[in-house]
Amino acid sequence: MIEFRKLTIKDKIVFEEYMREWSDLEEIIPTATNYKRYSSFEDMIEIFEMRESGQE
Repeated sequence: MIEFRKLTIKDKIVFEEYMREWSDLEEIIPTATNYKRYSSFEDMIEIFEMRESGQE
């Protein structure tokens, strides 16, 4: 069974490996996790956390 959970900084290496597996990222990436929208993995996680806490 597929499990969805919140990404954390600890997921950086696995997330980057996952992203390298896809030849056309535009076709599979939901907008929220479109890595190109962020300056870094850390930036993406920080923005996710801000949204979750209602600080956006």
